[in-house]
Amino acid sequence: MSKNKKMSNKLFLGIWIPVLAVTTCIVVGANVAAGIYSAALDFTFGKGEVIKTPLEGTENWNKTYYSQSFDSSAKSRKNGENKVEDICNEGIVMLKNDGTLPLSTSSEITLLGRGSVDPIYGGSGSGNVDTTTCANPKSGLEKAGFSIDSGAYKFFQDNVASFDKANIAMDKYDQSYFFIGEIPSSKYSFTVKNSNAAIVFISRAGGEGGDLSTDLIRDSKTSAAQKKIKDNANTANEVKNYTEGQHQLELSKEEKDMITFAKNNYSKVVVVVNSSNVMELGALNQKGIDSVLWIGHPGLTGNKAVAQAISGKINPSGKLVDTWPYDITTSPSFASFGPDSTLTYSNKSANFVEYLEGIYVGYRYYVTRANDDTNFKYEDYVQYSFGEGLSYTKFEKYINDYTVDLVNQKISIQVAVKNIGNVAGKEVVEIYNTAPYTSRIEKSHVELVGFEKTNLIEPNETFYARINIDLKSLASWDNENGYYLLEKGDYVLSLRDNAYKLSEVPQNKDNLINFNLKEDINYVTSDTNEKYQTRLFDVEFGPNSTPIEYLSRSNWNDTFPTKNKINKVASDKTINASKNKTYADNQIKEDLPTQGVDYGNDKITMAMMKNVDYNDEKWDKFLNQLSITDMENLVDNGGFQTAEIKSISKRTTYDDDGPASVQIKGTGYTSEVVVASSWNPECAKLLGESLGKEGASMGLTGWYAPGMNIHRCPTGGRNFEYYSEDPLITGVMGAMTSIGTSKYGVYTYAKHFALNEQEQNRIGLEVWANEQSIREIYLKAFEEAVVDGKANGVMSSLNRIGCIWAGKHKGLLTNVLRKEWGFIGFVETDSATGTYMREGDTRAEAILAGNDLWLRGSNNIKELWGDYRNNPTVCQALRVSAKNILYVVAHSMAMNGIDSSTKIIEITPWYFNVMLGAEITVGIITGVCVTLLVLSYVIRMKKKGNKKMNNNEDNNINFETKKEKKPSISPQKKKQLIIFGAAIVVVSATIGIVAGVLTNKKDDNRTSSGNNPVSSETSKPTSSSQEEIQYFDYIVEAEHMNVINPKGSKITQKAHQCSNDNMIDHINLAESYRIDFYSEKNAPGEFYISLPSSADVVVKDNIKEIKINGKAIDIDKEATCKIQTKWYKATSEHIATVNFTKGINVIEIVPFETSEVNFDYFELLDVQGELKEVNKYEAEDYFTTTEEFAEKTYGRECGAASNGKWVNASQNAIFNFKFNSDKAAKADLYASMTFGAKSSLWSELFESITVNGKVYTFGAEEGQFTDSSISSPHWYTNSAFKMGTIDLVSGENTITMKPMTSANFNFDFIDLLTDAVTKAL
Repeated sequence: MSKNKKMSNKLFLGIWIPVLAVTTCIVVGANVAAGIYSAALDFTFGKGEVIKTPLEGTENWNKTYYSQSFDSSAKSRKNGENKVEDICNEGIVMLKNDGTLPLSTSSEITLLGRGSVDPIYGGSGSGNVDTTTCANPKSGLEKAGFSIDSGAYKFFQDNVASFDKANIAMDKYDQSYFFIGEIPSSKYSFTVKNSNAAIVFISRAGGEGGDLSTDLIRDSKTSAAQKKIKDNANTANEVKNYTEGQHQLELSKEEKDMITFAKNNYSKVVVVVNSSNVMELGALNQKGIDSVLWIGHPGLTGNKAVAQAISGKINPSGKLVDTWPYDITTSPSFASFGPDSTLTYSNKSANFVEYLEGIYVGYRYYVTRANDDTNFKYEDYVQYSFGEGLSYTKFEKYINDYTVDLVNQKISIQVAVKNIGNVAGKEVVEIYNTAPYTSRIEKSHVELVGFEKTNLIEPNETFYARINIDLKSLASWDNENGYYLLEKGDYVLSLRDNAYKLSEVPQNKDNLINFNLKEDINYVTSDTNEKYQTRLFDVEFGPNSTPIEYLSRSNWNDTFPTKNKINKVASDKTINASKNKTYADNQIKEDLPTQGVDYGNDKITMAMMKNVDYNDEKWDKFLNQLSITDMENLVDNGGFQTAEIKSISKRTTYDDDGPASVQIKGTGYTSEVVVASSWNPECAKLLGESLGKEGASMGLTGWYAPGMNIHRCPTGGRNFEYYSEDPLITGVMGAMTSIGTSKYGVYTYAKHFALNEQEQNRIGLEVWANEQSIREIYLKAFEEAVVDGKANGVMSSLNRIGCIWAGKHKGLLTNVLRKEWGFIGFVETDSATGTYMREGDTRAEAILAGNDLWLRGSNNIKELWGDYRNNPTVCQALRVSAKNILYVVAHSMAMNGIDSSTKIIEITPWYFNVMLGAEITVGIITGVCVTLLVLSYVIRMKKKGNKKMNNNEDNNINFETKKEKKPSISPQKKKQLIIFGAAIVVVSATIGIVAGVLTNKKDDNRTSSGNNPVSSETSKPTSSSQEEIQYFDYIVEAEHMNVINPKGSKITQKAHQCSNDNMIDHINLAESYRIDFYSEKNAPGEFYISLPSSADVVVKDNIKEIKINGKAIDIDKEATCKIQTKWYKATSEHIATVNFTKGINVIEIVPFETSEVNFDYFELLDVQGELKEVNKYEAEDYFTTTEEFAEKTYGRECGAASNGKWVNASQNAIFNFKFNSDKAAKADLYASMTFGAKSSLWSELFESITVNGKVYTFGAEEGQFTDSSISSPHWYTNSAFKMGTIDLVSGENTITMKPMTSANFNFDFIDLLTDAVTKAL
């Protein structure tokens, strides 16, 4: 038996170095991603934000502007579970029933199909749901009292994973596959129980970024599909059964065989259609298929409702909201939809699609053509009609009363609905309009104009539904004249069971209302009195010089769309339109907006704008406080948030994806098409209210929903995210959803605005359509959501309308949305990833067009704003966008718990520290391994006596001295590798978690960096006989203190691991560090300090003394700052309880001369009084410059600077600091500025300093300031150094500082160390 060879260092390290390197890359990538998607991660995992509000004077204030029904997300989720079931109860549609349903719960049921064990709860992408806790069909049926055939169920459970099903990879067609994945009945190995009823599941899923397959053979050739076929014989066999032209929405051979198997082997057969997309289900018409239930995507608990419908506990009352043809390829949109119908140009780089069907979408085509064309038999084309759905009872309906008021242009219809069956149920009243058709303007034979869902009607009871209709809603868009036209002629309003079938009425009762309009009515203005514009979208001309021919009922055969795979030559007009001149053509000569105003004690905070009307003049004053950077920050940072703006005390708000849930941890609601199929607006409102409650309990302020696009084609990948093929029902449901969420302060983003019906090639896709279809079909739903639903958020779409991106389409975002509809709110882009969304002047064009916020704005986009900082047109537009965003936030639940006295603290997210710890650990271990590898090589070479290596050895080091077969890794060595890897994981996780805990422990008492000092306040109750005490917390950055008698050339050091990215490098390089505060009263507090070094730091061994007003405090001898990052980051440790006196309090920190630790910051916590930094003046508040230098010299944002700003290029400015002093006094003048990594004399920076008329220069003569050398570590921040001693007078004082024009520096602040109290003028 051979002995295992010892694993060499080379082999061991050769394995682990690549592993660790890859791991490091992954961890670093995760850190970067965490920064980009911080808002989504914060919302998901918790940011740790703390809001502390003082009670004094506000204890009786009601700060809950929007009530929250639940104090935890768990309770709100439980509420959501019940609401999902309630919605499904009304949204399930029974399409066929020969009396088999309802089934008795005493019978056993056999479940067939992969959908029985692997159902579809929702789609993928934005509209997905958390499936981990969803009720599956089995659990729902068992809860309803049914017994399930365990043998059949276990068979499908055990085998389903062996059959691949469709997966849409977002915007990656070649990585997608579209298999059905049904298990062939020939493989069934369970015992058939013939007496059982069989429930057969047919499932389909959609997804964001891809449409369903229109050709399975073609789409089986994607790279991802080919790999599946190669690796899985079951998948390969399915593909062999595909037939020419087979698409994803028809039943596969395996599904048809399963249905036949069920029909031949079970006493009763019920088919459950688990698809939000229309399917071809002609096979279900055959005898032996007893009942069909459509359930869409039922969400978290919808399968419980399905079981209740099967058992008869609830009576199905849903109606279809789409037309279900026998053959979906007969839909006129099919020819111009999907990958093989998306065209390109031969002379222009762009994909485009043509909406050739015009207004004839869904029932508008099938019913209209059947009415016009005697050769077109509706029953031969349509299996299930729009508006169709069965019940366990029967209803009798008729028009009981109506009025047609042509003067006031109002129609009112009362419909009687009587339950003439044996069980209670609900019914839908559907009213359609038939308008006169003269061939000039296209019109559908019928159009849904009103509907209502009844209450539960008991047998023999009658419900009276009232439907009110505006006469204008019957009008059609006149492309030629550019307004809505109600043509003269005969109109018929009809009561129908569905879009095709008139309701049968009792004798002498009516189902029709006829009226005649003698003259045309022209609606030339919108409801806001805005005049409609002709050719607003300018897409009529089409992509090339040949006009698009749209489907027309005047000539069905010749105008019916056919597939066109020939690339077109873009016309000059098309090419010119692609070069949109929105920005260049709209230069408005106006002044730059007022920016950065400091109102002092009259500062207007975000809380003060709560419920302030959009047109109130107070908004102008409020917006004056914003800097251009503030506005840029608001506009750029829309990735699942609106950004924090400190200047107005605006907190970060959180948005999340929809429309089926609050992503990741929220309740999984039904797909929107299920909500719409209830035909009950109250169900949509119920979903909105439930989502609003849940979102509010999680801290959600905005929701990327509802989806308002139209089911243009059955193969639409996101049809599950949208309501219907009909714009009215889509609009009503979306409006009610928005009303529901807004009740709890959560605003919605109606999406995707507009013409985003196709996912394939959606990014930058040019959509060509006529204006009639755009307005009547694709915009009408959004109009309902905005006008009736008061939605104050809209998400613009990724596609172009014609040649112009929707996000910069002024006709869409300004003329229609804001002017015609009166929209008040903000527009956000969809994911801002396409180059066409940021190239050239696109950003400016989009802002001017009415797009306010960028989703996932990245740095390369953000920096483009620098080009427009001095452009009045763009800056004014930025101000408007900022107002739009802030207005919506001010009217949301983001204001809950906030008033004008609120201070906000934000904590570093725990997950970021975990990843940072893992990154550092893996990096260190990788470095150790590399070092060991190099040492191993050096030692090996030394032993071999190799004193020299040739060039080849330098480039390709050979570790083997002789050729021999490499030994394989023994099981024992493999075990060692596994143990080593596990140890790395454990160490990484431990360090990361400890880092997170320690950081958050410190950060609980901090605000975000940039302000000095930063304070927060809270209140703690005392006994009832005492008044409430306010507690204040402060952090003071070491680099913002005054450096007393510096001893070294480098005092401040920049390091990203530090608080505020900077610290004092080697604390002993100055005699001491000082800062002055003013307190209105005596106030005790707790003193903490952070001293980073190469090891843990005992504070008392490094700090000689800390003095307050000259008196040393007792430093805790045990206080030790624990190292977190070597030299750069350490814990903040409590060192003493201190007492501040009324008046000025001088804090001075004196290090030992031998101490070389670093000084990061100190904290004052639980101070029982407010401290204000005194005698300090920010340079950006006191400078002037000339027009020549205005572009370079300005108050520039810098997070590390005192108060977050300094004056850029200060050599071009004059500084006039004006203040009052309470007495005459001496003052040491300190100043802080940055000028790159170098040293400089004061005389090289300033020409002179004038104090109250007395001029000081720098030199060695009497009366001059000492011309000291000061250092600057970099361009971002620096400490304050002494310039000289000046005389203050009682009353008004002026310090004028004139820089040297030859200098180049940024000025941060001055500080006066004096016993006088000064106050800015």
